[in-house]
Amino acid sequence: MRPIKYIVALTDNERARLKNILKDKMTNQTIKKRNQILLDADTNHGETHQRKEIARYNRIAPSTVANVIRLFVNNSLDEALTFKRGEGSNHSYQKIDGEAEAKIIKLACRPAPEGYSHGSLRLLEQECKVILDVSAKKDAIGRMLRKTNLSLTAMTTGPSPKYKTPNS
Repeated sequence: MRPIKYIVALTDNERARLKNILKDKMTNQTIKKRNQILLDADTNHGETHQRKEIARYNRIAPSTVANVIRLFVNNSLDEALTFKRGEGSNHSYQKIDGEAEAKIIKLACRPAPEGYSHGSLRLLEQECKVILDVSAKKDAIGRMLRKTNLSLTAMTTGPSPKYKTPNS
């Protein structure tokens, strides 16, 4: 068995803070799990558990346990309790405001670009960046077009009627 490289030693104040965060009903589930990892791995207060046991008990990956403990030991408690999400990650649900939505619909209703039989979400995303200076991901554009019943692949531009298929 390998020796433990990172040892979690919480002070009384840090332990009380973690327990208060766990009690708060508005706390995110991810943050609650990170709190529980640190409390279970604490060597100063009571019995410590092995990393695999902590992962199994909290129903998370062992690598998550290792990463949270490493963040706590190398940086700080605040660093271990916050998680950074990238701007383009699927967790950061991108919303399009009304002005940008109107501009995108105007672009989508145009005929297909030269050299293409019909438009696509990727083409529309590129045109939004270049022509409109609106940064919107293709997933957000697709959701917005679906809400307005626009179809980029229809022969005619504009909203397409919804037909019932034989299998539905």
